[in-house]
Amino acid sequence: HRQSEDSTIITLAHDIKNQIITKNLLDKQKDRNFILCSNDLILENLKFIIMNALEKGFSLDKIQVLAPMYKGEVGIDNINSYLQSCLNPQDDEKKEIRHFNKIFRIGDKVIQLVNRPEKNIMNGDIGYIKHIISNDENEENVELIIDVDNNEVKFQESELNEISLAYCI
Repeated sequence: HRQSEDSTIITLAHDIKNQIITKNLLDKQKDRNFILCSNDLILENLKFIIMNALEKGFSLDKIQVLAPMYKGEVGIDNINSYLQSCLNPQDDEKKEIRHFNKIFRIGDKVIQLVNRPEKNIMNGDIGYIKHIISNDENEENVELIIDVDNNEVKFQESELNEISLAYCI
């Protein structure tokens, strides 16, 4: 959607890259909305906006938060962690796996980070974790099944560095 011919996001990205601030930067557009707030209110505002959109009938696959950097309080990693806790919180009934500093739960929105044509999945594809399967009683040798456009893709634990949460990209 962000790269369609009538998208204002591509034009905005080029303007930002070229350090151009247009008069309509703060005007609400059909595909983006600029909300002026301090860093300490960004997460709270994102939660409000997303919950409001969900209440209006939008599905999570029609909502995408974009951020320009990974690190920091308002970086992709922290926003993803925060939104995961709001949109897909920990639940004793819901399986999850910790892989390094990331937690993946059934129902999480995830993005593929590496081209894997043999699995029919490419860098940038977004899907949802459908199953977490433990192949032994020690919860080792875990597999994730991710649904990407009705293509169920199996990931071994050793491949989990190829995916990331995708509430924010």
